[in-house]
Amino acid sequence: MTENMSAERSENFRHYELLYLIPNTYTDAEVEGIAKKVTARVAKSTAITLNQNLGKKRLAYPIDHMTHGNYVVVEFDAEPENIPALTYDLRLTEELLRHQIIEKRKRTEEEIQTELKRRAETDRRIAQEREGGDRRQDAPKKEAVKVQASADQLKQESGTEKDHKITLEQLDEKLDEILEGKDLV
Repeated sequence: MTENMSAERSENFRHYELLYLIPNTYTDAEVEGIAKKVTARVAKSTAITLNQNLGKKRLAYPIDHMTHGNYVVVEFDAEPENIPALTYDLRLTEELLRHQIIEKRKRTEEEIQTELKRRAETDRRIAQEREGGDRRQDAPKKEAVKVQASADQLKQESGTEKDHKITLEQLDEKLDEILEGKDLV
């Protein structure tokens, strides 16, 4: 009867992934402590299969005036009934900026190894690019880009046609200035 219960229990278990962000305001030692605290909470009612600190990265958008954060991924097996309680506990954890739990298909050992090889190859390529320098610096610079308004508009404004020349660097600087502006709608 216990075998039947354990088989039934393993059928109820599903594979989940938790991704959470720790603000950049904490030191590396504090980040490790927070990660251990979260891992201990997850381990109370689940079976952890992967716990990986992805490191410090730039956020896609500022959260609470933070532009960088430490990403941590935890994969675990749990019963679906345990997820709301875990989500509630994580929501109350003040050290976390954000967290997200998603249900994942459980991967085989072969799939995990393939993914690790692919990640290692990507990391190697990134390291080579960094050693070789920035590609934008290596690329030949364009002298100027002609920006020509339509003939009708120019004739209406000044009565003559004009060519406006802007270097790519000036254009990049202007775009950065616009995108970083605080008064965007």
